[in-house]
Amino acid sequence: MDEFEDSDRLSRRNVQQMTASPQSNRYRHSTNVPVATATPIRGSYFGGATAVMSSAGVPAGRSVVADAVASTQQAPIQHTIQRALGDRSYDKRKNAALEIESLVRNLTTENNVDSSSPSPMANSEKNRVVLGIINQLSKEFCTSMNSHFRKGGLIGIAAVGIGLMYDAHHYLDFLLPPVLLCFDDPESRVRYYACESLYNIVKVTRTHILKYFNQLFDGLCKLFADVDMNVKNGANLLDRLIKD
Repeated sequence: MDEFEDSDRLSRRNVQQMTASPQSNRYRHSTNVPVATATPIRGSYFGGATAVMSSAGVPAGRSVVADAVASTQQAPIQHTIQRALGDRSYDKRKNAALEIESLVRNLTTENNVDSSSPSPMANSEKNRVVLGIINQLSKEFCTSMNSHFRKGGLIGIAAVGIGLMYDAHHYLDFLLPPVLLCFDDPESRVRYYACESLYNIVKVTRTHILKYFNQLFDGLCKLFADVDMNVKNGANLLDRLIKD
């Protein structure tokens, strides 16, 4: 469980650096996952990244955000990132998640969202893209028949939460369902990834997560009863984080 311990240190550093640097870094089969719409309102994902590169080989920034906004009616996540996110290679999935995080973080910065405002989701452009990304990850990845896609979807969901920084709690209604759903996944590795994904989401949302205490409690009960020791150990770390 060294990876989870690394996550704890890394996530703590990310929270401290969120306002200081926009470049600081940080993630079943069912058709009943709530779909994110604009009307209502890592595997292990760890390791540093100083200059996240887009699929075109340029630093992820305004051009990537502009492309995402322009194509949000089709697929807000670029096709090359989608392929990498569903790859069997952990490194490729991680790099794809880093690009998603960078996209969301740059979008938040460009729109000058005030994290103290009652509802940053009122920003229609940011809201449309973020919900589109979450919707795509939930429908096309977290419910895929391919386990690598499900792992990539979980990493991507957490990447969105971390990229949103202090606004992440406004999107918990959409971020949590696909992650909690994967606690019942038949593959132990996917369940472990779901545990890590929730761990990272809790790290950035802190006390706001307590609104969903009942769902979290049910999920933790499943993880504590898991036959896989890695999943159990991950549940212990997640439980300690929530209690803090």
